[in-house]
Amino acid sequence: MKTLSMKKVFLFLILYACMGLQLKAQVAINNDNSTPHPSAGLDVMFDNKGFLPPRMTRIQMAAIANPANGLMVYCSDCSNNATGALAMFLSGAWFTFIPTCLVPFIPTDGIHTAAIDQIVWNWNSVPDATGYRWSATNNYALATDMGTLTSQSETGLNCFTSYNRFVWSYNPCGNSLPLTLTQATLPCAGLPTITTSAVSNIAYTTSTSGGIVVSDGGNVVTSRGVCWSISPDPTIADSHVATGTGTGGFTSNMTDLLAGTDYFVRAYATNSTGTAYGNEVIFTTLPFDIGVAHAGGVIFYIDPTGQHGLVTSTTDQSTGAQWGCSGTLIGTSTALGTGQANTTAIVNACSQPGIAARLCNDLVLNGYGDWFLPSKDELFMMHQQLEGVIPFAFNIYRSSSENGAFFAWYLFWGDGQQNYSDRTWTYYVRAIRAF
Repeated sequence: MKTLSMKKVFLFLILYACMGLQLKAQVAINNDNSTPHPSAGLDVMFDNKGFLPPRMTRIQMAAIANPANGLMVYCSDCSNNATGALAMFLSGAWFTFIPTCLVPFIPTDGIHTAAIDQIVWNWNSVPDATGYRWSATNNYALATDMGTLTSQSETGLNCFTSYNRFVWSYNPCGNSLPLTLTQATLPCAGLPTITTSAVSNIAYTTSTSGGIVVSDGGNVVTSRGVCWSISPDPTIADSHVATGTGTGGFTSNMTDLLAGTDYFVRAYATNSTGTAYGNEVIFTTLPFDIGVAHAGGVIFYIDPTGQHGLVTSTTDQSTGAQWGCSGTLIGTSTALGTGQANTTAIVNACSQPGIAARLCNDLVLNGYGDWFLPSKDELFMMHQQLEGVIPFAFNIYRSSSENGAFFAWYLFWGDGQQNYSDRTWTYYVRAIRAF
């Protein structure tokens, strides 16, 4: 009797297994005895193991005879830096899947240590991170590189004040999203104790906040209010408004804000010892938009800064006014942004009463007295943005732009067409102003 070699025994077992597999339409390889998914011929499922395809060099892969479309291997030297990559044969050529490594997890919050004017910030390390960045603002590019440290001491803080700080993990693949750290310093010795109210009535350039002076710290509170800035931790050196004295609650109105802008606000209270600040609240003002009411009229133009533009009155200032001073060349412009200068030039050069420019120049409406007659391009912009939004007459409207000494530009609101006509002819007038 001949003894089978180990190689032959192993081959026999492989063949036996393959024969068994052929008896089934589907195959499941797992550690929980689950059946394969109906869509899969081979269903491999583990929660602690991966799938490892055949591994070979690029030369070995290229030597495979007549590879089938969809054939996949792990090529150990196929990527650009001569490291490994998955490869698949498709339409007569091998293609690699460009390997992209994983950025690390977001750090987790640690336990912070607070003093009156100091906080030691702590966070926990996470897998795959090779370092961390820490910052007082949510800006990774400006954050301090902490290396592998998971702690940062910050001094010179205000007592009894809540602070937000930000931490990212990173590795050669990139950085995580930020973790927001929050901690308050200890109560102030001899200073007032104050909290900041939520921000309400948020508009384009105004909003409302306030606070509660819980304790005067043993000394009379001589001033209280709110302070705000586009940077964290505002103080009374920034924009602020004072609202009364003493303890208790109060409301403060913030004005002259920028539209569509993030702000940080804190309540403050001052006594003979110094100034204490409440917790920080973040809010965003409303952005300007075409067709909304603002600054005495309705917005029809916003400049590139997003902070300024033009509004139109919601009513006509006349249904029949001349341009005026026919035969006098005044030197106006047709461009966007020149209506105010045009109006001033017309009024100064032409004493004729009741003309379109003078009606706008003398107008006081909704608390504003700086209205003017729109230029040709401003009038066209009004039609483009507000046609069908607010009421206009199905008629001709005057602009402040002349065309020679005897003619001036107009716009027919029905179709937005512009032309010029005799200055003595009477048309509708609609005033605008800048904000």
